[in-house]
Amino acid sequence: MLARLWWKDARQFGPAWVAIAVMALVGFLLAGRYLPNEDGIDTSIWGFAILFSGLYALAIATAAIAGERENGTLRLLDTLPAPRARLWDAKASFAVVSSLALTLVLLLVAATQVSAGAFDRLGGMGATLGALALVLALILEAIGWGLFWSALVPNVLAAAAVAACCLLLLLPALAPVIGESTPTILMPASTPIRLWIAIATAGLSRVIFLASGPPHRSWGGVRTEPPRMEHSVASPSDPMSIRASSGSSWTRTLASLAWQASREARSAWQYLALLGLGVPVLGWLAADVIYGLDPFGLALFLCPVVALLAGVGVFHAEQRGRSFLLLTHHGVRPAIVWPIKLAVWGVGLMMIWVLLSLFLLAVGPRPTLELVDATVVYLGLTLASFSVGLLCGMAIRRGITAALIGVVLLVALIVPVGIMIDIRLLDPRWTIVLPLALLAVSWAWTGPWMLDRPGASRWLRLGGLVLLFVGTLLPLYVGLRAWSMPDPGPLPADLRSQLTVSQADKGDDAGPLYRKAEIAFRAVQLDRVMAEGMGRPMILSSEDLDRLPDAQTWIAAHAEAIEFARRASNRPFVRFGWLDGRTAFGGSDSEFDPVIPAQLLQVVADRRRQIGDMDGAWEDLLTLFRMSRQSFEPRTARNASLLLHIEEQTLRRAMNWAMSERQTPELLRNALQSFQALDPPPDPLLVIATEQVVAEQTLDLPRETLRDGLARSNTPSRSQGSVTPEIAAWTGAISTPWEIERARRVLRTVLGDWRIGLDRGPFRSVIYEPYRVQREAQLLEASPLAEQLLPPMLAPMIRANDQNEVDRRALVQIFALRAWQLEHDGQWPDRLQDLVPSELDRLPDDPYKPGQSFGYVGSSTDALHVIGSLNWLLGAPRGPSPSGMPVIVLYSIGPDAVDQRGAFVLPRNQIGQGDIIYPLPDDQPRPAKPGDPVLESPAPD
Repeated sequence: MLARLWWKDARQFGPAWVAIAVMALVGFLLAGRYLPNEDGIDTSIWGFAILFSGLYALAIATAAIAGERENGTLRLLDTLPAPRARLWDAKASFAVVSSLALTLVLLLVAATQVSAGAFDRLGGMGATLGALALVLALILEAIGWGLFWSALVPNVLAAAAVAACCLLLLLPALAPVIGESTPTILMPASTPIRLWIAIATAGLSRVIFLASGPPHRSWGGVRTEPPRMEHSVASPSDPMSIRASSGSSWTRTLASLAWQASREARSAWQYLALLGLGVPVLGWLAADVIYGLDPFGLALFLCPVVALLAGVGVFHAEQRGRSFLLLTHHGVRPAIVWPIKLAVWGVGLMMIWVLLSLFLLAVGPRPTLELVDATVVYLGLTLASFSVGLLCGMAIRRGITAALIGVVLLVALIVPVGIMIDIRLLDPRWTIVLPLALLAVSWAWTGPWMLDRPGASRWLRLGGLVLLFVGTLLPLYVGLRAWSMPDPGPLPADLRSQLTVSQADKGDDAGPLYRKAEIAFRAVQLDRVMAEGMGRPMILSSEDLDRLPDAQTWIAAHAEAIEFARRASNRPFVRFGWLDGRTAFGGSDSEFDPVIPAQLLQVVADRRRQIGDMDGAWEDLLTLFRMSRQSFEPRTARNASLLLHIEEQTLRRAMNWAMSERQTPELLRNALQSFQALDPPPDPLLVIATEQVVAEQTLDLPRETLRDGLARSNTPSRSQGSVTPEIAAWTGAISTPWEIERARRVLRTVLGDWRIGLDRGPFRSVIYEPYRVQREAQLLEASPLAEQLLPPMLAPMIRANDQNEVDRRALVQIFALRAWQLEHDGQWPDRLQDLVPSELDRLPDDPYKPGQSFGYVGSSTDALHVIGSLNWLLGAPRGPSPSGMPVIVLYSIGPDAVDQRGAFVLPRNQIGQGDIIYPLPDDQPRPAKPGDPVLESPAPD
């Protein structure tokens, strides 16, 4: 008899055993291939083995008694010549043996998949055996709880859910008992307690099952016959009469179906309400007693569980009793049965969820806008749980098997969807669309399911509907990803033609001369290194030059390099590489570094100014200005930032040069004239256009080349050429044809917005920039490939150009102010307008206030402390300027467009509130005028 009962359970649960084992093995392979480190791989593999084994143990234990009672087969088993004790023993022993067998198989396979040091990290052989004993005790405890609730609760799904809750709630409760500070699944000290719990719950299950007893037997040993049910003819007055005859109305049919569905669902709602509301409320009441219990997290976990069980239960009564055949016999249309059943169960679920939502609002965090996407995803998960459970409940007759397969399918569905949402390839709103599509599949399959024709036709119909579901959503997804973004179009042809230099102009390339200047400099430095035993060749700073016995000799030694650099700066353009064929992963760049000649000239200019050679110093500065304003190719943000940095340093030195005690009005006016005669600085518009060309040439690469380039650029160990599997999978996902098209449109839109912003001038940071930044963030959020290809140096380059533009206009006025001062016995003009027309034809506009000149205020106080990076103008080292220095302040109102009369200082390279000031030392201060500010440093934090 024991063997027959085992054979019966093996036939019922054998497919589920195999399916769970296969799913676990698939999880092992995916974890080993795509997780980033050994610890993550080992943890996931062991976790898969324990999770799937526990699911099977709970399922088979709860189905042992409740499943037989629910299906009506317990009465048949009671007619067998075997007492209930033997029946319980057979059920329990099969559950234990099959669960432990599955556990050992999965753990054995897991042991072959983990890394070599996995067992060492567990603590050696002793700790490994202890962990194995704990896992087996967990499985036995799951079986014990399943048997216990299976004997108490007639609904197998409710019994499984309550058993799982008991298993999880006991985890934090055991932590203080065994002295653990933090509850975890693997607490070796809890193994004996778990074994005792397993024995106690199994024993109680046996007692309850035997006490419920078989049906009453007569003294003669013959079972009493159950009363026979007389089959009555359906009448219109009978609410259970569901007929589609000509005399019946649709209203009566719908009411009868709704009454029948509510009658079937009534008992299930009680258990679902207990599970979805009762358990979280009990957890909330016991949160102070049970260490580490989170009622909010428990409620969030149980809500999808309730949805899955409710989905399985919608058609579970029809599956169990085959009553859908009766509905079909009476001509009830499947298109009516499905929405009525769904509506009735939906009303019950909404009542539970409304109360649960109030509970979550009471114990959870305060709702914020940041939680909107998370809420949408969670609602999608809950709806997906219901729709997967509904489809499994229709396809699989046994409710517990349907729930178990539903859990496996739900995990298989939400894991890839969650990954796609995480890497921003899927909008969170798709989590609502996918469950709705599954509901549509179940509705379309209601007809074949109710007809229950023999053969494979209905299963082929289900497979066809699933393929239709995939075949509809996949093209919809691809189309939305590729073409939902408007396309501004490629660059205008006239703008594209300005980005390259004619091949006939190769002789005007300054690159070879810069290369010769670099070689000449390194040769001199190498001789010095070999003669003095110093380190590698390097640029000397001004402080290093001060320590040389004869700086003029050092400058003369580099005369050749200086001459090459000056000659190079007079050429019209410099080629860093070629635009054609250049991609975001690199291109053909020249071998010279313009920073070395620039640093050499900067050091020489500083030293010439210090020793009084003002003409030579200005010639070096003018060479640097010409170098920074040369046309160049390719006009990438990196190359532009390089030249803008050279110009920034030169502008600072030019201002310090203007403030030198050895200055003369003639030198200043000549310098102003030569500075104003320079070529205009590089146009940022061409830089943005170049970056668009580079991005589109990158997107035009073969897909394999694009994917490999993305993988190499995102691999930390790219020098070793090793690309991890997860990086390879990620780059493959974001470089599909539709993602490439989406990235092209996003980049065209983002860079087009940059070009529009340039037309507004630097003051766009006040009016237009916040909107552009917000729009750019939204666009890049929608395309991870575009985010990878957008040059990170573009925004700093535009900001540096804006800051340099303020300095350029300020330098013109500083030259004029200084010339005026020298012509008027050290007195500064009372107003900037006094410089016109004697020094300037017109005053430059403030870049942040078109139509308005720079601000100009005087101060006779001794409280000025210039902030940080503005001290260079005074020739002082970095740090607060010495107090007691009267100044005249030339200032721009800055990006906030608020004129604060120079009273608040905005440090360079920082976006914020305040003015950009240029303090000029006043050797002959005058009394302050009414309205002049007192410039003070900000209060310390």
